[in-house]
Amino acid sequence: MTRDEFAARFQTALERVSEQVSEQLNRPIVRPSQFDVLLLEVKGQRLDFERAVDALYRGADESYVFIDVALRIDDPDAGLGWVRPSGHHPRAYADVWDAEGIGPFKAIGGIGTNAEWEAAKTQGKLGT
Repeated sequence: MTRDEFAARFQTALERVSEQVSEQLNRPIVRPSQFDVLLLEVKGQRLDFERAVDALYRGADESYVFIDVALRIDDPDAGLGWVRPSGHHPRAYADVWDAEGIGPFKAIGGIGTNAEWEAAKTQGKLGT
């Protein structure tokens, strides 16, 4: 898989995450544009899309088995993504999660505490 193909699948996962959270909050939200990527190489850094792709892309022949993609719900209007590659040994693209779809990316929606979800729903963040 080329880097461009990998990036396109990441974009699709981001669109799905945005749609999921938008449905949960019953309003449009900002698509993630900055990312917390849970990898030692970039620990503590907030990455833009291109740098996130660079950190996650392992080459044309192998990938993480899956890469969870979510929107941090502590401030859904900030457009902050959360990305966690699996801890498995890399595998061929044919053997990753959803290889025929958007794999290795897995859109898991929004992440946050119950209090953060309630705040997002009730503290003026619904656009009312």
